[in-house]
This record gives sequence, structure tokens and C-alpha cells, in this order.
Amino acid sequence: MVIFREVDRPPVSLILPHLYLGAESDVTQDCLSSQGISYVLSVSRCCPQPEFLPQSQYLRIPINDSLRDELLPWIPEALQFIDGAISLGCSVLIHCAAGVSRSPALAVAYVMYRLGLDLDDAYRFVKERRPSISPNFNFLGQLQYFQGTLALKGPTTKPNAQLFQTPSSHSFT
Repeated sequence: MVIFREVDRPPVSLILPHLYLGAESDVTQDCLSSQGISYVLSVSRCCPQPEFLPQSQYLRIPINDSLRDELLPWIPEALQFIDGAISLGCSVLIHCAAGVSRSPALAVAYVMYRLGLDLDDAYRFVKERRPSISPNFNFLGQLQYFQGTLALKGPTTKPNAQLFQTPSSHSFT
């Protein structure tokens, strides 16, 4: 786990037009309004929803930065949330505790999905814009699986939750 002191913490990072990556400490009314951000995707079990954001502009992905938590089943909902906000001309902040592992993993997934990049290129794309990222190996493995599902879907299909289940979560009858 990477721990940043407040003075070392990187600022909110612009990844794509209308898509930002940051830390829990960035979810303040002042910070969001100064960047023109009106939607928040929180990748955290414990960060409270800000009172100033309506429920429709907030999505929580309740996972920890662990080698056991599954990001993959949440990816379709996250992609739809981001696309929905951007289609309205709004900006979205994806955040976790420090903006290093969980939220960058989702940002990489979105870049793979939206720009049609493979995992390596999408990772480099996000890292160039936020050098402090370091998704854990569990999330990287799930993004590798996600890459294969994108190849199956084709570039213009909407995300399908069935495709994003990990092999261990499939039930075979």
C-alpha cells in the first residue's frame, strides 16, 4: 500500500476529456467545482457519499485494495455511469483512498473500452497522466481478462455484465 502525505499527494489528474482520477481527499465541493466535476465514482467501501452530490451523480464500487476483491463484475456498471455522465456533457472523478490502485484500474478499463487500447497501452496512457498509479496484481489480472472480453464484444457494443464475470464466478451446470 502506498501512503502519501498531504503535500506529496498528486493533484486530480485529467485522463480523458471529462474523466478525472484522484483520491478521497479530492472529493470536496471546492475541488470538484474548481475542476467542473459533477459526478463521482467512488471505489471504496467506506468513503461516505458527499452530501452536496445527488444520488444520481454518485456511484460506489464497494471493494478494497486486496488480492481477493473482484473488480471485474463492477466494470459494466462503472463504464455505463461514466458514459452516462459524459454523454450529458458532465465530468466524472474516479477516486479511491489515494488514487493509486483501485480507481486507476477502473480508469484503465475505461480507456481500454473507450479508446480500444489493449491493457499495456491503456496502462501507459493513464500512467502518463498520473504517474503515481500502481494497480495491484489482482486488478491487473482482472483487466487482462477484461481485455479478452472486449475482443469478443467488438468496439461498439454496450458493456455486458455476463461477459465480465471471472471464470471462478461462472456457474457450470
